[in-house]
Amino acid sequence: MTRCALVLFFAMGAGLTTGGCAGPTAAAKPAECTIPQLPWDAADEGGAFNRERSVELTAKLAAVASEDRGAVRDGRAIGERLAALGRETASTAIVSKPTAQLAERLRQLECAVQRGTWARSPQTADRLFGQILGELDREQVALGAASKERTATR
Repeated sequence: MTRCALVLFFAMGAGLTTGGCAGPTAAAKPAECTIPQLPWDAADEGGAFNRERSVELTAKLAAVASEDRGAVRDGRAIGERLAALGRETASTAIVSKPTAQLAERLRQLECAVQRGTWARSPQTADRLFGQILGELDREQVALGAASKERTATR
C-alpha cells in the first residue's frame, strides 16, 4: 500500500478526512454546547443544604424543562432559559444532591439537542424531557414531605 493510501485508510477509520494526500485533517466537530455548567453546590440528605432553595430551584428547573420541551417540539432553539437560570442563581445556597443532579441531566439533554443528537428522532428527546420532568416532580414531593416532617417534629 502506498503512503497516500495508508494515510487515507487510517484517516477514514478515525473519522478524519484528507485534503488531497497532504495529510489528515479533523472532520468538522458538532456545535459546542452553549449552556455553561450550573454553579450549584450540593449536599446529601444528611448534609446541610437549603431545603427551601432546593424546592424553589426544582420548580424553576421544571418550568425550564417544560418550556424547552415545547420549544424542541416546535423546532425552536433551546438553552438560553437554563443558562439564564444558572446566571440568576450563581451564588445560591447549597442545594440537595438530587436537585443538582437533575439540573446537570437537563443541561446534558439540552446540550445533546443543541448538537443535533436527536435531530432524526425528536421523540427520544421528548421522552427524556418527560423523564426529567417526572423526576423533578418526585424530588419536589420528597423535599416538601421531608420539610413537613421536620416542621412536625419541632
